[in-house]
Amino acid sequence: MAIEHSEVTANISWSETPRHILRRWSREWLALARWAKPKLLLEPKLTRVVFGDRQILIRKGRLSEEIAIYAGDDAEPGGPVAALKLHASGRAGIEIEFLEGDVLRPTVRMPKSKRNVLGKALYFELARICPVAISEVYFDYELEPARADGLEVLARLRVIRRTSVDQATALSHAAGLQIARIRLGGDLKLADWRVFPVDRWAMFVFHWERIKLVALAATAVLLAFLVIAAVYSRGNAGLSDVSRRIAAAQVEAAETTRLRAEWDKLVLSQSFLDAQRHKPGLAQTLARLARGLPQDTWATGLQLTGRRIRLQGYSRSASHLISNIGDMGFSNPQFEAPVTRDALSKAERFDVSFEVKQ
Repeated sequence: MAIEHSEVTANISWSETPRHILRRWSREWLALARWAKPKLLLEPKLTRVVFGDRQILIRKGRLSEEIAIYAGDDAEPGGPVAALKLHASGRAGIEIEFLEGDVLRPTVRMPKSKRNVLGKALYFELARICPVAISEVYFDYELEPARADGLEVLARLRVIRRTSVDQATALSHAAGLQIARIRLGGDLKLADWRVFPVDRWAMFVFHWERIKLVALAATAVLLAFLVIAAVYSRGNAGLSDVSRRIAAAQVEAAETTRLRAEWDKLVLSQSFLDAQRHKPGLAQTLARLARGLPQDTWATGLQLTGRRIRLQGYSRSASHLISNIGDMGFSNPQFEAPVTRDALSKAERFDVSFEVKQ
């Protein structure tokens, strides 16, 4: 069977959301599973042994090759045990089947209840209708609705003599064969393994042979996902490590920027202090002027520019200020404007400048 390429190829657009991508992948995996199921879930070649009244048929292979043997005394040469050993041996066990004439199929209508309760009730009901003792038979059943309202169920029973099953089982075991499953009257539904004497290990081996390809494929897919998850986890760990390093570098950069800003502030403060250290002290200058100026002189304005001081005011004798300023330890005294006399106060207005020495 061929699969269309479009069914298994994922044409992913990065504009799609993750949910759309997962939905598309799920559809494609389901299509692949439907295609692969009949190829992976193959029935193993199980030998079927049909037990009749006087004859045993061994059906081998998928073409149902039949070998008939006489179900008489096993002490005879070529008896059933020897024939079963010769023709029915197999690693996956065998399937035994009983003819339709050996199976009784009564139906019982009962009120709907839990399956375990119905099983016990069917046991007593079968004891009432069965022509032989209930201890002498094996039986299983299948339930189906008996009424549309669901208040009753119809139990379809399959009953077979215990001696027939036990003889076939003993004969198979005597030939060294394990019974993987039991079939009644050619039904598609197998006999209930919880009731009939099915060998559990043979049943397990049969089912393993049936699903081992699926199990191996699922294991391979799981390993692939684990590898992808490990790579993804390792990539995430690497990204986390890189993110931590970037965050640490950012913290260090921020700390470096802060320290650089503090350093710049310190340099600026030191420069300011150095500049102030070389500037004349205003308070000291005022104190020297207050002590050195004559009593008849008062200032109305003072301006400090660098080391140059400009002083305005009134004096009874402004002409003596140049010598007074020089005596106070200032240098280069000179008038910035002509001396004028104030008519009201009879004092001379002056505007003089000088420099503060180092």
